[in-house]
Order: sequence, then C-alpha cells, then structure tokens
Amino acid sequence: MVLSSALVLGLPAVLTIKLLRRRIDATATAIAEYRQAANRNLVTALQGIKDVKAYGQEDAFCRAYHQDAMRAHDMQARQEVLANMPNWILETLGFLLLCLASFLMYFSSGDSPLRVTGTLALLAVAAWRGLPASIRVVTSITNFRGYLPYVHHTLTNMERINTWAAAGGGSLQRVRPNFTHDIQAADISFQYEGSDTPVLSAVSFHVTKGETLGIVGESGAGKSTLMDLLMGLLAPSQGALCLDGKPLDEVGRRGLAEIIGYVPQFPYIYDASLAENVAFGVPREEINQDRVAEACRLAAADEFLSQLPQGYETVLGERGVRLSGGQQQRICIARALYRKPEVLIFDEATSSLDTKSERQIQQTILRLKGQVTMILVAHRLSTVEGCDRLVWLEQGGVRKLGSPSEVLPDYRAVLARHLRSGAENEESLRTTP
Repeated sequence: MVLSSALVLGLPAVLTIKLLRRRIDATATAIAEYRQAANRNLVTALQGIKDVKAYGQEDAFCRAYHQDAMRAHDMQARQEVLANMPNWILETLGFLLLCLASFLMYFSSGDSPLRVTGTLALLAVAAWRGLPASIRVVTSITNFRGYLPYVHHTLTNMERINTWAAAGGGSLQRVRPNFTHDIQAADISFQYEGSDTPVLSAVSFHVTKGETLGIVGESGAGKSTLMDLLMGLLAPSQGALCLDGKPLDEVGRRGLAEIIGYVPQFPYIYDASLAENVAFGVPREEINQDRVAEACRLAAADEFLSQLPQGYETVLGERGVRLSGGQQQRICIARALYRKPEVLIFDEATSSLDTKSERQIQQTILRLKGQVTMILVAHRLSTVEGCDRLVWLEQGGVRKLGSPSEVLPDYRAVLARHLRSGAENEESLRTTP
C-alpha cells in the first residue's frame, strides 16, 4: 500500500514537473528581461530628465516603461498560474484515483461495502498526508526554477568577482609609489572587449616629473582612453605603463591613484556641502578647512562663494543643481588640488568654462607649472600653448611629438583643412537639387 501510494503520488508529480519545466523557465527568463528593460528606461529617463523634458519625450519614455512593465506583470501572472498548476493537477488526480479505486473494488472485484469503505479510508488518509507533501515538493521545484535566471546572473557575477579578486583586484590596499623621474607609455595598445578595432595602437611617450605635457587630437583619437590607462583604470592590451622605468602590474596601477589628481571632462557633484565635495570621501569631521579654502582659491572657485548662503557649508544639491557648469568644473579642479597630488591630469577640464574662467584656470596651471607634473587634454589650443611638450594623437596612434611650436602649426593646418572640407561638403549639399 505504501509503495502504491508513493507511485501514485510521485509519478504524476514527476510528469507534471517535466511538462511544465520549459514553460516555467521561458516565463522566468522573460520576466527578468522585461524587468531589466523597464528599469533601464526608468533610469535613463531620470538621469536625462532635463533632455527628456527639453525634447518633449516624456510620453515616449513613459510608454516604453509602461510597455515593458506590463509585459513583466503579464509574465508574472502566467508564472503564478504555472506555479499553482501542480497543486490543481495533483489534487484533481488524487480525487479521480480514489473514485477509480472505489469503482474497481466495488464493481469489478465484488468486494463487500465494508471492505471497500475500509480500503478507501486508508487510501484517503494516505492521500491526505502524502498529497500535501508531494505538492510542496513540486511547488518548491517550480518556484526554484522561476528564480533560476536571477540565480544564474548572480552566480556569474560572483564568479567574475572571485576571478578578479584572485588576480589581486579585490585588495583595497594601495601602496603609494615613489615617483622620482618619469611616467612612460611603452608601445601601449588597447582594445575594448567585443570590439574589432583597437582604440590605441603602439602609443609611446613619456612625461618627466615636473613637466607639463599636452595631448591634442580630434574627437575619436583615443585621448580619454589614454587618460584612463595613465590613471591605472584600464590595463593595456599590449605594451606597458612604466613608472621610473619599471612596468606596473595590477597593484602598481592601483597605487597611481595615490599620486594622481584627476579633473574630468564632465564634473561629478553629489548632494553634500561644498567642502565635502572638495574633500571628496574624507569624513566631515576630518576635513581640513584651510586646505579646502586654498584649493578653491587656486581653482578660482572662491569667487562665487559670496553667492552661496552658507559658504563652504552650502549643500550643492543632487548633481550640483545650485551651480552652473563652469562652477561645477572649478569645484572638481579644487577637488583634485585638495589632495596635493604629484601628477595632475586635466581631461578637457576647461571645456565648460567661459573665457574669463578659462583664463583664470590657465593662470592656475601656469602657477603650478614646475611644481607638479601635469598632463593636459584639450580641444582649445590656448590651453596647451604653454606646455613643455605636446603629443598629437590621430586614429589611436602618435602622429607627432614635440614642443608646441613644432606641433601646433601642423595641427592647426590639419584642423583648418578639415573645416574647409566640411564647409565644401555642406555647400555642395545645399546647392544640389
């Protein structure tokens, strides 16, 4: 009787799982994909809310989010039905089997009503105790399969993290390197994963301690990628980044953050006071206010302090909504100077500044020249005219390396030629019928 009950309850459960497994897996995968798409639309709309409103695309983003969210909800409802189907199937099957057993015993075997009643009572008790257990097992399996896409995604990321940590990337310890002579890019090449074309190819140059090096090139030449390599954020695909003639490994590249101050092209201001944004990461009670004031003065950020109600303690708001673009850029420059770095990297740092502010930053750079090693990336050639040497990047390689007087005339000639070519193309399109 026990073996019969286990067979009667277990076999349908196994068959039910096999029948529903593919549908459950497909539904769970679809739910994960639709939720990811809905979240992507939501984050995109929130991060670019100014552009969304400026272009009047609120309805488009709302429709896209609503469409993916509703598909996710529909799939979730389908998954709930699939998860409960084993209960319905097994309960219905159990009742039908009891009816079939009573029919066979009474009409086919000719058993007495007393014997049929006793056997049915035993079968009913076995079903009453065994059926819920069987249903719980099947429900647990179906629920587990519903979460498999999320589990797979998490385990994949954990495996990547473990691999990264085993290679030394998991250590937060940074050893401050000794910078006494130069930083050298030795035949550096870099290619992003999944790309067929390298961004940089056999780039070689060096910057001596105390020198001011400018990097110029048109958009797409690889300037920003080169800055990421020099800061140790990326590892070269080929070649090596050397400090004082020694190639840097993973730990050495991480240590570069201890001596480098970085001013990005697009400033990042978070919802905290001006002093906290300048100190960036330093606990509030440990901020050196004198150093904050000095960094703001050097970055020409002290001029607009009178416009802030609480001075250095004024909360700047999410993404620096209380500041203009140029003011945000100067806060980032002050942030870099606060740490008193040995190397300063300006990645298009004056692109958001007006002429007056740019001139002030240029004066700051001139005052720092010789005191700290600087690497300037700029589209405005006036920013790099005072550099000791220039590196001209073109299509991921070094086209020319030398003093500003040697590089800038040829670079300006190329820019002028491209401008004339663009103007001629535009004129031909305008006159073509």
